[in-house]
Amino acid sequence: MSLSAKRVERHYAAVQGTYWAANCSLRGLTAVFLSYHGLTDGQIGYTSSLIYFCTITLSLLLSAWADRHPLSPLKRTVSALFLLALAAAGVLYLLPLPVLLMMVVYALDCCFHNCADSILNALMMQYVDNGIPARYGWPRGVGSITYATMAWVLGILMERYTPNIILPVFLLMCGLSLVAILTLPDPGPRKLRESGRKVSYIEMLRSNPTLVLLLCACILAGMGQCAGSTFLIRVVEKLGGTSEELGLAMFIQAGVELPAMFASSWLLKRFSARVLLTLSFCAGGLKMLMLALVPSLPLLYGVMAFSVFSKLP
Repeated sequence: MSLSAKRVERHYAAVQGTYWAANCSLRGLTAVFLSYHGLTDGQIGYTSSLIYFCTITLSLLLSAWADRHPLSPLKRTVSALFLLALAAAGVLYLLPLPVLLMMVVYALDCCFHNCADSILNALMMQYVDNGIPARYGWPRGVGSITYATMAWVLGILMERYTPNIILPVFLLMCGLSLVAILTLPDPGPRKLRESGRKVSYIEMLRSNPTLVLLLCACILAGMGQCAGSTFLIRVVEKLGGTSEELGLAMFIQAGVELPAMFASSWLLKRFSARVLLTLSFCAGGLKMLMLALVPSLPLLYGVMAFSVFSKLP
């Protein structure tokens, strides 16, 4: 197979760009969308918990399935997830659902779309394994740019129209993602690696206490990040803002990912991963504290910009 690395990178950037634009329009605006449809903050919290539970469960199942079926193309798996996400979004858009069913369908929609992320990352590694030196960094950076831009645009559109605009935008961007992944150049067969004795997740955790501590830290950080991002609209509303100000805050928060991403490799050459992770976790905690105490919208935008320190490495 003769493939240009630049061609792969350009096409993969289209996949990442449309994927993260779709992610912003659905998962990034959970509280806005569900509140508009009559759900309480408590029900929104339950829905967010269900999203993460379903995502973790399905990700583990997909990982196990991929290990047992190494010849199955990753593109096919991603395409199936996009189709399921489109189907669930179509149900949400076309059918009037009771609250409980809306919570379940919305959670499954986010779950299907979330699970595609890790497989997209593995897909890029498949190109590298097959001798195509395609870079991951700048195409993923395109995803950060489109996420930030979509947040800003949707904030303006929701203020001008209603949060019902969210699902049509998601359907459009997820449909474009499906087209982009289906037309992505074939990366070739997955490389089969020699492996030693297989161990269970429990055995792996018992034998590696450092990994357990890292996972606990990631879980705690993720809990704070989830609460802060899901209910950011409540902070904005408390400070007198609307959907438009929410979009700008999300734009700033997502926009700082790009310089953080480019700086990571440079920082890793000068500092240990332990130091950078500690800095990132501490910055994330400080950001949540500032988010709880922020007194005005201009300072809220400053807190969003501070997110750059919690994105390293």
